[in-house]
Amino acid sequence: MNYGELKHPISLMKKTTTSTDTRFTTTDWTEWKKVFAKIEKEKRSTIIVNDKVSENRTILFTIRYQKVIEEMELKDIRIHYKEKEYEITNMEDKDFEQKYLVLSASEVI
Repeated sequence: MNYGELKHPISLMKKTTTSTDTRFTTTDWTEWKKVFAKIEKEKRSTIIVNDKVSENRTILFTIRYQKVIEEMELKDIRIHYKEKEYEITNMEDKDFEQKYLVLSASEVI
């Protein structure tokens, strides 16, 4: 793979939790970092919950390797791409060379 394939701008969102005066906590997702990615569709699956059918689509986002991302908890990062948010389900150092990270993600519904 070459760097020219990383042509789709995406935003990495970071989870921020704040406490209010009444001891309630709120969770927000704020833009943390803009990067370029190669985007590939991986698979689709159908989920039936309470007689409602929904489709789950997993997408692969390949970005340049960044150690700080690899060290973070997956639950604390999301991807924003084309007005949609994606929850990262898996992260892998492609080829174990610390050049690219492959982020498997599912759309947040």
